[in-house]
Amino acid sequence: MSEKMEKCVIQPLQEKDFDGFVKIFSDYFVDEMKFADDKEKFCNFAKEFIVNQQYAEKIILIDLAKFGEEIAGFIIYQIDSERSDWCERPGVGFIREFYVAPAHRRKNLGSLLIKRADEMLKKMGANDVYLASAKDEGVITFYEKNGYRKTGQQNEDGQEIMEKELD
Repeated sequence: MSEKMEKCVIQPLQEKDFDGFVKIFSDYFVDEMKFADDKEKFCNFAKEFIVNQQYAEKIILIDLAKFGEEIAGFIIYQIDSERSDWCERPGVGFIREFYVAPAHRRKNLGSLLIKRADEMLKKMGANDVYLASAKDEGVITFYEKNGYRKTGQQNEDGQEIMEKELD
């Protein structure tokens, strides 16, 4: 007997998904990026700052890739403004964070999340969008396939700055 594959849905973060989002966000930063070593403390930070402040005040937008109730990935984006804790290019779209869980990679989820963010940023008035990418050829190729191009610039962490004109 074959299992029926659930369809992936891209949707905005909803209150019922807060705990699941905090978990996958923390998996990304603590387990993969090694950005913090205390997962419980980082979860508390993620819930308070990201969800309760930045998201609640509509400074950032968060979309999820979900299979049923399972969160398989997320994208966090904004239009840079003085309201944000991160404002490099006022009025320009910015992909802040982007992640697909390892078990769900190579299933087109990343492209679906990027497309959704690009569409929403355009609707919000952005003509361009930028992001900072790890210096990994596979990651850079992924962004290039989604219309982004290298700028030849790097941020203070040595990440490649890429940008795209929104159609």
